Amino acid sequence: MKNNRIILAVGVIAAGVIAAMAISSHSGPPAPSASAQNAVTPGRVLAIDVVALQRLMRMDPNLVIIDVRRAAERSGPLGFIPRSLNIPMKQLAAGLDKLPKDKTLVFICHSGPRSLDAARKAAASGLTSYYVKGGMVAWRRMLRHKGDEKRPAAPQPTPEEGPEETPFFERDMGC
Repeated sequence: MKNNRIILAVGVIAAGVIAAMAISSHSGPPAPSASAQNAVTPGRVLAIDVVALQRLMRMDPNLVIIDVRRAAERSGPLGFIPRSLNIPMKQLAAGLDKLPKDKTLVFICHSGPRSLDAARKAAASGLTSYYVKGGMVAWRRMLRHKGDEKRPAAPQPTPEEGPEETPFFERDMGC
């Protein structure tokens, strides 16, 4: 019982640190002080797990989750995170300069390597971003473990039909 309380306390502290890091990335350059050394600096890649991502989704209104998988993968058995943007890796490199600099960017893929690559590309262009360790595999595992997994509301397209892929940066966003 005591070990469970310690683990819970460590988890809460970790969530606070992640939230503080996310918030500090939105506040602009920090004033020169001791806290400036601990602030998140532009061009960094930070790893988070699915539990931290879920907390960020609840706490950070500036969160943008970017799914770098192909559209066909999003309609597969792992599904996708609601409100996530789909920008496949092939399109991401061409549109890095169009990503919002004032948002918390989190990249996710199937299991982690592509999202790490995407976060590194974003960092090379001066953006601080996160990638999700374990990707959608870990996300689905967490949902199944918690019993929160929801079935898709609409039938998914069959592989023969294939979803329509429109380059993300060519879409009319209604702005």
